[in-house]
Amino acid sequence: MTMIRLLLLALVAATAWAQSISVGVRGGVPASDAFDVLPGGPSFRNVPHRWTAGPTVEIFLPFSLGLTFDALYSKVEYERLDSMGRESGGQWDFPLLLRYRAGVGPVRPFVAGGGSFNKLTDVTAPTSTVAGLVLGAGVEVKIPFIRITPEMRYTRRLEDQLELEGLRSNRNQLVFLVGLTF
Repeated sequence: MTMIRLLLLALVAATAWAQSISVGVRGGVPASDAFDVLPGGPSFRNVPHRWTAGPTVEIFLPFSLGLTFDALYSKVEYERLDSMGRESGGQWDFPLLLRYRAGVGPVRPFVAGGGSFNKLTDVTAPTSTVAGLVLGAGVEVKIPFIRITPEMRYTRRLEDQLELEGLRSNRNQLVFLVGLTF
């Protein structure tokens, strides 16, 4: 809970220095599964759902910096192969990233880094919310009234959310995203 308060304080402080604010949507395709199937124990299978999407807001700061906050949702599901059935739910990622843009002009590469909270919903999990570290890189294309930002993001979660005999949450997540902001 303290980490959430610090992230909110950083967001409020950043708005005081903001040059402008941009809102929009971000969506993409995960390149990794939500769960790791482990040897031994009951047999599990990931049921892949290859999309993630949600709203985004960016606060533009001086010195080519920006503070980006997303609320990205993706569906997660696994199946127990010994006929115990499927369990499905949702996975919410809430990354807060500091973004640095290089160069000037309508096309600018960027790097980003920060923290993230991830929450599993409707899935039996001993720890449903965990923190993580996020790194990203991409390019921002600015055309009149819209910014398009394709990027790759890597998230390393600091602990397991789900750990069953034969199945655990994947701490390493890689996702390709495209943002459209106004």
